[in-house]
Amino acid sequence: MKQEIIFITEAAYICVRQGQLVVHNKIDFNELLFFFEDIALLVLENPKINITLKAIQHLNRNNIPVICSDENLFPSSMLMNLHGNQVQNELLRQQLNASLPLREQLWQQTMDSRNNNQLEMLYSTGKSGLNKHNGFSFDNALNDNEFSYQSYISTLFGTEFQPSGLHSLTRSHLDYGYGILKAAITNSLVGVGLLPTIGLQGQNSDEVYGLSANVMEPYKPFIDEVVYRFYVSGDIEAGLNQENKVQLLDVLNKEVIVGDKKETLVSALSRTTSSLVDCYRGNGQRIIYPKFAQAG
Repeated sequence: MKQEIIFITEAAYICVRQGQLVVHNKIDFNELLFFFEDIALLVLENPKINITLKAIQHLNRNNIPVICSDENLFPSSMLMNLHGNQVQNELLRQQLNASLPLREQLWQQTMDSRNNNQLEMLYSTGKSGLNKHNGFSFDNALNDNEFSYQSYISTLFGTEFQPSGLHSLTRSHLDYGYGILKAAITNSLVGVGLLPTIGLQGQNSDEVYGLSANVMEPYKPFIDEVVYRFYVSGDIEAGLNQENKVQLLDVLNKEVIVGDKKETLVSALSRTTSSLVDCYRGNGQRIIYPKFAQAG
C-alpha cells in the first residue's frame, strides 16, 4: 500500500492533534493531517520549521524516519529511535559475532542482487550492448566495488562521465536520492535491532554506516532510473529543484518485485532487513532484495 512521504519546504509548525500529525503552513495557514501509520518518511528542509516534542515522540514510536536537511538543502541527519527493538542486545551479539563465511556469503548475495539490478537498468535504457565498449564489467565487483559502480554509471550516462568526476548536476541528483535511501535503510535496520555501523565486511570501511551502505547497493538502480530520466529529458539542467526532489522521494513508493509479488520499495526494505536478521540468527540463508523490472 502506498504511504505518505511528507516533504516540507516552507515555514511550518508540526504538532499532534487527536492522534494525528498536523502540519500547519505558517505562510498560507493551511493545515494537513496525517495518520501516523500512513507515513513512510518525513523530510524537513526549511530552517523555519518548528516541531513539538510530542510529534517527535509519536514519530519515533511509529518508527518513522525523520530527515533533516542542511543549509544546502541536502539530507544531513535523521532522528533515530534508541529503543528500536526489545531483543536488540542478543541480536547485536549475533551480528558482531557473525562468522567470516556467513558475512562473505551475505556480501556475495548483495553484490549479485546489485549487479542484476544494474544490468536490468541498462537493458531498460537500451544500453546493454555498450557495456563491453565502456569497460563495464561485474567481474571485479566483489573486490573492487567502487570500480564496478563507476564503470556502470559511466555506461549509463555516457563516456564523458569518467570516474574522475561525474557531471555536477547528475552527481547532486544521485547523491540526494542515495541519501534518502540510506536514511530509510538505516531506520529500518535500527527498527529490527541491527547496528547500521557494522557492515557485512566488518569494520574495515570508510563508510560510517557500513551496513546501511551495503544493503543500499541493490536499491541504487531505482534511484539511477529516475536520474537517468531527468538526464535524457533535460530536466536535470533545472538543477536539484523541488519537483525533482519530490520524484526522487517518491521512489520509496515505487512498485518493485520481491519474490513473485509486487510491493512498494519501502515495504521491500522491511523484507530485506527482516531477512538479514534471520540470517544472523541462523534461521535463514538469504537476504531478500527487490528485483528491478522494466516498465511493462
